[in-house]
Parts: sequence; C-alpha cells; structure tokens
Amino acid sequence: MLFQAVRRTKAREEKSRLYYIFAAVIIGVFTGLSDLVQLLNVPIPPLGHLGCLIVSTILAIGVFKHRGAYDVLAQMRIHLESMSETAAAIAHEIRNPLTSIKGVSSLLSKELADLDRPRVWEYHTMICEEIDRLNNIVESLQYFTKPIKLEKGAVSINNLIERTVHLLELNPIGLKIRLDLSEHLPMVRADASLLKQVFLNLIKNAAEACGPGGELVVRTESASPWMRISFSDNGPGIPFDSLQHIFEPFYTTKATGMGVGLAISQRIIEAHEGRIEARNGDPGGAQFSILLPL
Repeated sequence: MLFQAVRRTKAREEKSRLYYIFAAVIIGVFTGLSDLVQLLNVPIPPLGHLGCLIVSTILAIGVFKHRGAYDVLAQMRIHLESMSETAAAIAHEIRNPLTSIKGVSSLLSKELADLDRPRVWEYHTMICEEIDRLNNIVESLQYFTKPIKLEKGAVSINNLIERTVHLLELNPIGLKIRLDLSEHLPMVRADASLLKQVFLNLIKNAAEACGPGGELVVRTESASPWMRISFSDNGPGIPFDSLQHIFEPFYTTKATGMGVGLAISQRIIEAHEGRIEARNGDPGGAQFSILLPL
C-alpha cells in the first residue's frame, strides 16, 4: 500500500516524505529478518541495534526536512478551532432575529387564513421557505466542525431545480437561465432544503462571475449509478491557480464574501455520498457538476 501511495501521489514534497518512510520500512524489515535468520544458522551479520539506529535516523531526517508540513497540520488544527468559535458566534447573532422573523411569519399566516388570494399565499410560502433556508445557512457555518445532519426524503431533482429558478425569477439576479432537464429521472433520497441551498449558491456564483448578459445552462441526466446535475456558464472561467483551492473554506477570489459557499456546498454533497467537481468549459466559462447516487 505504501508503494502504491508513492506511485499515486503527484506532489513532489509528498512523494519525498513517502520515500523516507518507505526506506525506513524496508530497512526495519531487513533488520528484523537479519536477526531472525540467525536462529537458522544462516551466515548473515545481525543488524540489531544498528538497524534500529538507522531506521530512527532516516525518519528523523525526513521529519526535519519536511517539518514545515507538520507545522501546517498544527496550524490547521488551530484554524479549525478558530472557525468553530467564529461559527458559533455568527450563529448566535443571527439566530435571535431569525427566530423573531419566523414567529411574525407564523402570526401573519393566521391573519391571512380567510384571505382567498393564491398569489399572496404563494409569496408567504416562499418567505417561510427562505426563513428555513437562512436557518440552514446559519447551521451550515458549524458544519466545518460538526457532521451534517440530513433530513432525507424522496426528491424530484428536476422539480427542485425549477422551484429554485422560479424563486430567483421573483428576485432577478441578472442571469439568463436555461434548463435542459432530462425526462423520467428517478427520485433520489436527499435533503431538499440543503440541495436547494447548493443550487442557489452555484447559480448566484455564476451570476457574479458572468456579470450583465450572463447565461447559465442547468442540465440533468442519469449516468448510472449517478445522477449528474451540471451548471455551465459563459463567464471568464476559473483561474488555473484557483481550481485546486476553490472548495477550501475561506478561499475566495471575490472582493467581498466569506469564501464559504463552495466549501459548504461540497460538504453537503459529500454528506449525500456524492461529489461536486469544478472545471473550465470548452470553449470557455466554468462548469460545476454534482453527482448524486441513484
């Protein structure tokens, strides 16, 4: 397995660290064998303590040369602890007014009980859905340090996309959206609210990247054992240096924003046992693809 890891890794520093471990393992095994064969009266000098010293020396050199990598791990642990504290503080500050808004919305529904105005009820339903989505966003800030809890049910992905786009049409974001939805897609077991959060985030990111006159194609297709949902825009694409960092928490190329949207989206999709990928389109633009298990 160690040899396979050395072959698979492409990073030069990672491969160098694995070489040190690989060499130490080989010498350690040979040391043990040289001592063992003495019992069989085979004329091989026992390495004994000398072999242990060589193994320890190789590992020490490897750690010393790559101590920066181990420092990064320590910094990441500190960073995660700081993120947890920040997320808790933000959640506390937002949850209080959000609870009040939700209470007022509940009172409003009672006042509208006798009103025969379907459009008004539609808007009220959207308000309630957005309150729930905002509450999910607050909770998502804590997902970096806690497991994501899914409330799964049977979900029609096409219907969920159409509802998401309809919501954006009521509050235009300056992006022309075209749907290319495959017919007869099977239902999936998923958390509709969290998936909607991912879809909204990808669509709004496309609007910001494309600017005025931007276009986005949302496509669904069945590619057993997966369902693929792709978001392809006609913007400038993703800088090459950003592709490998784009899903990292707090990484952003925008002038504003926290840089957590894509990181949260990735965690949500991975919690569904799926994956999300980003690449530049041909001839241009960016494409984000979501793969959900059928």
